[in-house]
Amino acid sequence: MKWKRPSWSVSRPKANKSEIKRAVETIFDKKVVSVNTLNVRGKNKRERRADFGRTASWKKVQEKKHDISFTAFGRFLEMYPRFWEHFHSFNAYDTAFLQDGSINPQRKLKAQTNNLESFAIPEMDQLIEQYRASEDKQEMIELAHRMAELHHNYASFIPGFYQGFFRVGYWRWLHYPEDFSSKHASGPGELFVEWIDATEKQQTLDAKKTNQKFESSITIYDQWAE
Repeated sequence: MKWKRPSWSVSRPKANKSEIKRAVETIFDKKVVSVNTLNVRGKNKRERRADFGRTASWKKVQEKKHDISFTAFGRFLEMYPRFWEHFHSFNAYDTAFLQDGSINPQRKLKAQTNNLESFAIPEMDQLIEQYRASEDKQEMIELAHRMAELHHNYASFIPGFYQGFFRVGYWRWLHYPEDFSSKHASGPGELFVEWIDATEKQQTLDAKKTNQKFESSITIYDQWAE
């Protein structure tokens, strides 16, 4: 299979060549000979306030003017993962395929969509449309697994690296449950389980006025540590 415009997304922009090489070899069980990377900086632009700003570098990716990109989307749990916006050919080309299912030789890339890989496979389109029309939970789970496997086999995306923990500093009047956090939390406020102790807050604010100090403490929640 020959790709004219392969698009690889790595979810950690600061990943170096060695890390990318190890990730590809581990995930796809292939020997990587060399890795070339390119970060394209956005153009300078003048704003109304007479100071200078910088356009988002990944604007080029949104316009599909790239060969490879280092991209990180925010991640969060969803009851029904979204496949259409990232993997349907509608968001890759104006008219991806002809009526007989063959590739449209005149197709043009569609800019400003979340299908950053220009991913377009008729089988995926069919699965996505079936998934969106389904009202059966088990069927949707099976379809989601098939789509994830199809995307993995196409190999236009390399899962990069993620930080499996987070740190947070907070005032003593802010409290979290004893079994705080969940297996897939990406930040302390994601699940909205914290609360404020109004009495403790007032005590702390009063203590600040007299330079009274409280001992600092470190709490570690590692029930989901990997």
